[in-house]
Amino acid sequence: MTNFDGAAESAAILAHAKTLFGGRVTEGLADDETIALNSDSTVKPFAAILFGEPIASGKDRNLGREATQPHIVGVSFVLTARDSITARSMSADILNLFMDWQPTPTSGLMLPVGGGAAFGTIAASNVPSRFVRMRNFSVELNL
Repeated sequence: MTNFDGAAESAAILAHAKTLFGGRVTEGLADDETIALNSDSTVKPFAAILFGEPIASGKDRNLGREATQPHIVGVSFVLTARDSITARSMSADILNLFMDWQPTPTSGLMLPVGGGAAFGTIAASNVPSRFVRMRNFSVELNL
């Protein structure tokens, strides 16, 4: 049986990530999502995970054998915190949790990849200041 849609890996990654940041980890972030605040109205650390679409990694993928090829999927962690120091710490926590971790028996290990961003936003009337960092990984599946 093949498993190249990444559903099992996505579920395992999401569940594993929820062990951090008081469980405040979601897949994406809906516009109407309530952001948890500390008693001083600063944002509590949280993460949103974005899963890319799996793509076949084999050279003969267009010869009708794509379903049996290994696939690669990108995973981005969007980390939000009250200050830049906490955001950097969150990024290190994600790296330590997922470095060389295997989501499923038919996947490869989580590998950190380049890219990402870091930025801050100023407070508005109903949104506190927040600092955002990204941490990216790739994982092979259907092995």
